[in-house]
Amino acid sequence: MKKIVLLDFDGTIADTSEGVLRSMKYGLGTIGFDYSQVDLMSLIGPPVFLGFDMIGVPADKKMEAIEAYRYAYATEIFDKTGKIVEGLEFKGPHFEGLDVQTTVPKLDGNLDNADVQNLARKLEKLERGMDALKLLPGMLDLFKALKSRTETDGWIIDTGTSKPIDYTNYSIDLLNIREYFTKDYEIFGASMDDTRHSKKDVLKYALDVLGYDEDVDKAILIGDRFYDVEGATAVGIKTIGAGWGFAP
Repeated sequence: MKKIVLLDFDGTIADTSEGVLRSMKYGLGTIGFDYSQVDLMSLIGPPVFLGFDMIGVPADKKMEAIEAYRYAYATEIFDKTGKIVEGLEFKGPHFEGLDVQTTVPKLDGNLDNADVQNLARKLEKLERGMDALKLLPGMLDLFKALKSRTETDGWIIDTGTSKPIDYTNYSIDLLNIREYFTKDYEIFGASMDDTRHSKKDVLKYALDVLGYDEDVDKAILIGDRFYDVEGATAVGIKTIGAGWGFAP
């Protein structure tokens, strides 16, 4: 009999609100959407498609806003105060490891140029929306307890999040918590092509990959939002509510 514990990510494992909210504001501002009266915290948890529908983003502008949000979330455009800094985009060996792939006008990639060096130092202090996160209090102790059950009883520990999978993997490595997930399986999240983005779809995919048999095995989802409860109920598993996150 398998015993499977799946964890939501945003608001359950990590506080990602700072980076998500920065990026949401950038995305909504790109299309001129007035979010001043919107509870943006309500957008942390559900898929961005659903979140933007919830606050009334026009259908013909939604993809533009989502693309701008993802750009801000995955590109170094914020300074440490959260202010957007544009126009610091480079390519060349000096910038290896940074996700910036455009040229510097008039400098022609001359890496000995003092202006380039100064801008490079400034760029290296910038961060992506996805870099602004922290492990929630108590989670490390929970991970250690779950890992001990993996070692003694064969429990499977993994994620069940509607956060896009590449972002989830990046965040797990940034927080240095990959060792706590069962290494034989992939991390489960929303697909990058948006064909699998609802909580129900992510959980169904995870349980299929894990070979879950509802007549024999036990599985549970730990999550902080009602979307977690809805998704888990839809695939026939129970939920433990995380009261420390972005609930309800």
